[in-house]
Amino acid sequence: MGGMGDRFIDEAGRVLVMSRALDTVATGLKTGRSVSGSVEFISRLIETAKQMKNACITADMLRDASDRVSASLKDKLLDVANVLEVYWGLLSSDVKDPEDRLTRLAEILPDSSFGDGEHIWIDGFDDFTGQQYMVIEKLIEKDCDMTVCLTWDGGLDREHVFSKQRKAFSIISDMAKRRGTVCRIE
Repeated sequence: MGGMGDRFIDEAGRVLVMSRALDTVATGLKTGRSVSGSVEFISRLIETAKQMKNACITADMLRDASDRVSASLKDKLLDVANVLEVYWGLLSSDVKDPEDRLTRLAEILPDSSFGDGEHIWIDGFDDFTGQQYMVIEKLIEKDCDMTVCLTWDGGLDREHVFSKQRKAFSIISDMAKRRGTVCRIE
C-alpha cells in the first residue's frame, strides 16, 4: 500500500521535541512548572501523548473536558492540552509521530485496493484502541469481508471476565449496523 513510507521520530527525538514544547509553553503553565524540565516529567508527557493518540483524544477534547472537572484538575488538563498541542505541532512533515501510523492507515484505506476481494482476519486482540477501531471502521466501509476473533462466550449479560470483548463486539457491531452490514457471533 503506497503512502506509508514516512520517516518516524525516535525516542530521543521525542524527548527533544517535548522539551522544546515545554519551553514554548512554560510561562503559561499553571501546574508542574517546577518539574517541567525533569526527564521523568518529560517521559510521562511523552507516554501521555502516545496514549492520547491511541485513544484518538485531541488537545481540544482535553480542553472541553476541563470544563467538567474541579479547578485543580482543570488547570492540569489545560496545561497538558497546551503542551500536547505544541508537541504535536512541532513534529514536522519530514519526521512523523509513530503513533500516527494507524490514523494514517485509516486515511488511505478508502482509496487503496487493500482488502478488495480478500478475506481479512483480525485475531489476537481482547479489545481495541481508538485508532484500531478507526481502521476497522474503514474496512467495514469498504465492504471488506472480514472476521474479528474475540475470546468471549457470547453472553451479553455476563460481567467482568469478558467485559472488554463484549464492549469490542458491541462497538464493531454498531459500526457494521450503521453500514448495513451483517455482524454475527459464531
